[in-house]
Amino acid sequence: IDSIGAELVESVEEAASATHVIVSDGKSKLRRTPKLMICISKVSKILSIDWLVRSAMEQKILDTDDFLLLEDKEAEKTYNFSMKQTLENGITARRERGGVLGGWSVYICANVAGNRAPSTRELTLIIHAAGGKSMNSLSEANFTDPSKLI
Repeated sequence: IDSIGAELVESVEEAASATHVIVSDGKSKLRRTPKLMICISKVSKILSIDWLVRSAMEQKILDTDDFLLLEDKEAEKTYNFSMKQTLENGITARRERGGVLGGWSVYICANVAGNRAPSTRELTLIIHAAGGKSMNSLSEANFTDPSKLI
């Protein structure tokens, strides 16, 4: 990482600052973590470890097109999504409204966070990364379009 002038973002709080995302070490599969959800909301460079290894070997940051993680069929089946479509939708949403949740307000109901779901703090970070506004209470519902409340 150091050899190409990159930095490792380790904390979920810093995930929104990532410009490139390595989602697998080549051994483990893609996992839908809060950090990945934040990163996918901000960037479209979701890459295999090969990009980092080859960039380090060539001592420069390589173009990402050949290293995009678009063929993880197992993860796509497990999580019922298409990475290619997700990345394309993200680009459009960021350009048109500042993110997938751009213009939306989100209230996290009691007992939703935790257990198998991300914590309230992680959900809030995901909402903000996706361009949404998190609400601490429904009494904050002072907005012009009530249909934009989740």
